[in-house]
Amino acid sequence: MTTITDHREQYDIARAELERALKSVEAGTLDEHILGPLTARLERARNDLETCLSVNPSQTDYISASRSVTPAQRGGRAMATSPGQLALRSLGATAGGDSGDTARGLAEAVSKSRFNLRSNPSVMLSGAAVFGAATKANVWAASTALNPSHASDVAPLGRDSRFLYPHLPSKNIGNETAISDFVQSVRSLTGTTERAIDATSTKANLDLTVVASTEAIKGFAVTINSVPNIVIESNEQLGEFLQSEGQFQVSKALDDHILAQIVASTPAFGNTGSTFIDKVRNAISAMRLLGANPNVLAVNPTDLAALDLFRVGGSTTTDGAYQIDVARGRNTELWGLTVVERVGGGTDPAYVIDTAMLGVLYVGSVRFDADPYSEFKKNLTTLRIELNGLFHIRNAQGARRIAAT
Repeated sequence: MTTITDHREQYDIARAELERALKSVEAGTLDEHILGPLTARLERARNDLETCLSVNPSQTDYISASRSVTPAQRGGRAMATSPGQLALRSLGATAGGDSGDTARGLAEAVSKSRFNLRSNPSVMLSGAAVFGAATKANVWAASTALNPSHASDVAPLGRDSRFLYPHLPSKNIGNETAISDFVQSVRSLTGTTERAIDATSTKANLDLTVVASTEAIKGFAVTINSVPNIVIESNEQLGEFLQSEGQFQVSKALDDHILAQIVASTPAFGNTGSTFIDKVRNAISAMRLLGANPNVLAVNPTDLAALDLFRVGGSTTTDGAYQIDVARGRNTELWGLTVVERVGGGTDPAYVIDTAMLGVLYVGSVRFDADPYSEFKKNLTTLRIELNGLFHIRNAQGARRIAAT
């Protein structure tokens, strides 16, 4: 007679084999088509296990942990275009970065993992899937108000989440500790490349400077203290809280890091023009002269307001008509630039960016830990979210600062 333990063992074996094969495919040592049979085996093992668990109500915790995807998600597998994508969906994993999946946020990533406050309080998550310290005591609702059906009624504090990082290319780096790269810094042509076919003079010479660059990965972490266990054990309440607070804090730190990396690369700057619109257009011209193709304008709220309130005709500051249709608002693009209104006040200068040229956002694994033991007597848990990442600048000419100095 086949027992629940037997089904669990078969499921875990099939899952482990598929995970190992997927890593080998990503490393280039196995062909992707090997994933098809392994994915089918995992599906059969999952279905057998869930059938067995369905008649054993006492094992519902395991069925929750072992079910990586919902029936609705299984129905969407036909949309996958490769064995690798099918394997990732079956594992409940996230491709992220170059693997073709999209970011889904911290809450969903945790819910798709095997996180359990009692049996598995520490889990590793895909950094690309997610992006893809509390200093004040949190105030929680009474236990009688924690029914999951009321989660949508929770009104969190406001969060300014106008981030730049979703517009930048990203790659998942796993557990690497540094990024090694070769960066070209100088191009100098001496002489003339065009010459007579019978010329005997010295030919033109191109001098290039290429240097090796190794940059350490940065860590981003936040802890959330004294969370009532009943909140964490309620999936909907936990998801609402992680998405609203945990991910926001790490996202904000990551976005601040990106801006700091851009500033530290000392890109070219210019302030030509009498209005902000003039300055943006002249910055585009200057970047195109260097071979860049800018596609993003990162701007602070004050400068963006000046752009949106720009008037034409008559007195451009008082009685002229607004450049944009105030009834419809501004188009999201400006000369092909996606306008990104960044977090913060009106002091940071605007940047025109070629995201393909400037650099790459490397994100490693996200570690989500729960400590239910330090405050065991109070039924409280401390949560910790950690992410390794780095925005690596490959070519500072991929950005231009709109400023006079």
